[in-house]
Amino acid sequence: MTSCKQTTPIRATEDAVIVHVGRALNRLLRVSSKRQQAASVFDSVVPCNISIFEYLLHLWQYTECSNECFVLSAIYIDRLVRKNPIFRLTNKNIHRIVLTSLVLAIKYQDDHYYGNDVFARIGGIGVNELRFLELEFVDLLGCNFFVRPDVYEEYRRELAQATEKNPISVPKLAANVQPVQVAC
Repeated sequence: MTSCKQTTPIRATEDAVIVHVGRALNRLLRVSSKRQQAASVFDSVVPCNISIFEYLLHLWQYTECSNECFVLSAIYIDRLVRKNPIFRLTNKNIHRIVLTSLVLAIKYQDDHYYGNDVFARIGGIGVNELRFLELEFVDLLGCNFFVRPDVYEEYRRELAQATEKNPISVPKLAANVQPVQVAC
């Protein structure tokens, strides 16, 4: 179990990228959960102790990555599901898949980032497990992490439009976010 202390106030996001990605992941989870599949290496013994939306906020606050990484993470997850039709997103694997795809997006997109030990602590898993999950994700995607600018923009726009069509209240991201203990 990991404990993260809040040291800096949460950053503002102009386009509420966390809301957009969270909504998309919840939709993917609903669609994917209808597929039949045996357990995967991403499955935890029990579901994570926080919702996917809370987990995204937690990752967003503590990884200090660019908002673009969250869009790339969603693209990578979409590619994973499309390329591996028998792969199923579940409540037992979505948090680990999000963490792994986000770490890979950060390493691909951002110039400065933490080491795996910090990402693992933030994500609530062991560092060796994160390394293993990264290798598995890379293999499942066939090392395909490049996203053309037009594809990125299309995903970003679709994520935003999906939220606009079905508005949800954006939580107050400032003082209301409390440090959480993540166990995934």
